[in-house]
Amino acid sequence: MMLGLVLFAIAGWAQAQSRCGLGTKWDVTESGHRMTWTRQGNSNVFSVTGTVNGTSFTAEQRITITGNKVSVDRYRASDENTCTFEGTIQEDGVTVIGTYDCTKYKPSSGWRATISCGETVRCGLGRVWDETESGHRMTWTRQGNSNVFSVTGTVNGTSFTAEQRITITGNKVSVDRYRASDGNTCTFEGTIQEDGVTVIGTYDCTKYKPSSGWKATIRCN
Repeated sequence: MMLGLVLFAIAGWAQAQSRCGLGTKWDVTESGHRMTWTRQGNSNVFSVTGTVNGTSFTAEQRITITGNKVSVDRYRASDENTCTFEGTIQEDGVTVIGTYDCTKYKPSSGWRATISCGETVRCGLGRVWDETESGHRMTWTRQGNSNVFSVTGTVNGTSFTAEQRITITGNKVSVDRYRASDGNTCTFEGTIQEDGVTVIGTYDCTKYKPSSGWKATIRCN
């Protein structure tokens, strides 16, 4: 019975993970004031905008997610009110509820946020990408849970291998290829399509220049 309760608790905790990590934007209410937290690029730094008592408010802050816990450190606030936030991600994976404290003006209540994923990718980095580049078919296979992929294929009848890192920001994909068996280092840029698994883009290489673009289908499992 005790083991069952523990497993249930673990399962519940796992469900409460953020559905899209830091996302791209958080719609927030803090002590009754509506704020928008907008992510700066692929970092954990967010710009804060809103209105407090009829006055425009801006700030910067860093957000850290550990398991289902959220920590926020706010600085560069236009009202000079440095704050720290603590919150818990709810079961839906996008709602955060918590408390916060500030050095200058003390909160009258807690805070609540909804995380906007802001991306059409259906399964993140997935497990395997079936890809075509300049007419050559390649398979990109993810190494564990990292963003490093092994590349295998055939170019002009010769076996080809490489390693590369893939970064997804919103619906944009960037790929840095290295350790290519033909010595051809490449960088790829692409856009995830509406189906969430198709990526189309262009790329450039240091040795052999592409004759056309690239297209991939992400396999989730």
